[in-house]
Amino acid sequence: MSVNREQLIHDLRDCVAEISFQKKDGTNTKRNVTLMPSYLPEEYRGKIQEEVNKDGNPDLLSVWDVGKPGWISFRLDWITSIQQKDSV
Repeated sequence: MSVNREQLIHDLRDCVAEISFQKKDGTNTKRNVTLMPSYLPEEYRGKIQEEVNKDGNPDLLSVWDVGKPGWISFRLDWITSIQQKDSV
């Protein structure tokens, strides 16, 4: 699945999405993720862009995991599906 990084970042600022991706160990997982400030703890709300780019690798994306609150990162080319769950 080809994913445009900037478009995904833009979309996740306005919604929660279920993203399926392959993990480093080769297993597949689904996570509900977002970049909506209302889902993040106060201390991260002003640092979203910093967190998104913290790995310094354009092939990686850091997002907020809604189900297990915290930042997670994954490779964009390992995404297998994206489904919008909730929007503003």
